[in-house]
Amino acid sequence: MKGPLIIWDMKSWGKINGYTYINRIIRPYLHPRYMSLHEAGNTNSGYIYFQQDGAAAHRSKYATPACNELVMASYIFPWPASSPDMSPMEGV
Repeated sequence: MKGPLIIWDMKSWGKINGYTYINRIIRPYLHPRYMSLHEAGNTNSGYIYFQQDGAAAHRSKYATPACNELVMASYIFPWPASSPDMSPMEGV
């Protein structure tokens, strides 16, 4: 199942970094969706994997502990940053 598309509003949110990534994307959008899917049991395996690439904001000193705090860190599917071999649009 795909999650929501969130467009980064650079004019009002500024540049993306670990702090803004967690507070503008993860906490308001992705974590609530993650929790609702988990509570509803909408998975085949009982796990919900969260996929993000290796962008600096995703692996920052702020984002990593925040994902641990939100109990999402153990379900982050590793994805190389800017990989020419893989596309999130293609089936795995």
